[in-house]
Amino acid sequence: MNIEVANKFADYFEKWWKPKYEMWMVCARGPARNIMDTNNLIEAFHRKLKYTYMRGRPGRRIDGEVYLLIEIVLRDMNFSCFLNELQIGRMNPQQRQQRIREIIGTHINKKDIFNIQQDTWIVHSMTNDDVEYSVRRRSANNEDKLDISSYICTCRDFRIRQLPCKHIFAVFSQSNNKIEENNEKLSLNSIVKKSVSIDQEVKIKNTEVEKLQDDLSAIAAEWKNKSENDVRSLRTALLQTVQMERTRIARTEIVPEQIVNNEGLNVPSQIASNIKFKKQNKF
Repeated sequence: MNIEVANKFADYFEKWWKPKYEMWMVCARGPARNIMDTNNLIEAFHRKLKYTYMRGRPGRRIDGEVYLLIEIVLRDMNFSCFLNELQIGRMNPQQRQQRIREIIGTHINKKDIFNIQQDTWIVHSMTNDDVEYSVRRRSANNEDKLDISSYICTCRDFRIRQLPCKHIFAVFSQSNNKIEENNEKLSLNSIVKKSVSIDQEVKIKNTEVEKLQDDLSAIAAEWKNKSENDVRSLRTALLQTVQMERTRIARTEIVPEQIVNNEGLNVPSQIASNIKFKKQNKF
């Protein structure tokens, strides 16, 4: 290899590969370095695409290929990712080891976990009482406390694998339990408040009904010695008043119409809507 070819390769490497070193350097790949270092998975997917989806038939039309990729292959891949997130189906060795750490972390005693700051915890070692590990969240501004990938630990397991360890799972489980307890308390408080307000409304309504009964009894006792025509006219007037109140209540139950004032703002109309009483033009 002469000097010119070497210089061209160096320029090519500096331009295209050096800025993206995290894609090909093993030390910068993070958790992916423990999964696969070859293109076997890509070749397996190509084989599945060629012989399972395309059935090994060459010379297919391009529109049929696009439809196959978008409507069928992409759907199956999304469904596979969904099952993987739900941990349904057969687990690979990495997922099995991760599940073991999760089970061990959820069984760590709560007395061994101390919340020293808002996003920092101290977890005692399960094997050595003199060793403590610090677990904290990467971003304090992140409001999503249920994202386990935002937690880091000072233990050797996390520093090697860059995946959640048993200490992170212990802190994560404790945080979830606290969130669930707070949600249950809020739901119980809201239910109690609603029940109290309903009881108060029922009591007020019963009181008003009793007052109405007393008033009607007093009116009936007062008009007991009146003439027949006077009693009939009173009864007619009461029925008319009741019918007017029924109509008023039926109108106010309808959502009021919105009108625009001179300033261009929507203001509820003072006139009750008559949607229920709209005339039919066609029969």
